[in-house]
Amino acid sequence: MIDFINAVTNNAIFNINGTKIILRKWTSSGGFIHILEKHFCKNCPGEITLDDIINIDLVMQRGLKLNNIGVSNPNNIVLNYKRGNKEHNLILEEEKDNELVISFYSIYWFWKKDVKTLNLHG
Repeated sequence: MIDFINAVTNNAIFNINGTKIILRKWTSSGGFIHILEKHFCKNCPGEITLDDIINIDLVMQRGLKLNNIGVSNPNNIVLNYKRGNKEHNLILEEEKDNELVISFYSIYWFWKKDVKTLNLHG
């Protein structure tokens, strides 16, 4: 993950329970660029921190898979992980058997009064 953040590698690859999970650079509409542009900012909706990015594998390992109600693409997998005062939400797209790509990562902070809803679309 550190090599990916430092642009040494093109992807960050995680192997979780026999499944390859890939974080790609992509664009403003999805992937790591989207995460940085839309959620890696102070007091923005879905605000994430550097610690959240570095520990994204915890969401993959410990997150609860949600059902597809309210998910715009029912082929996506939505993971939810509550830790401390944060609710992490990660969306994975199946690329092929046993291979998922991270398309979205956002956090709802329970103690922040200015964040009213979790926007899973941008």
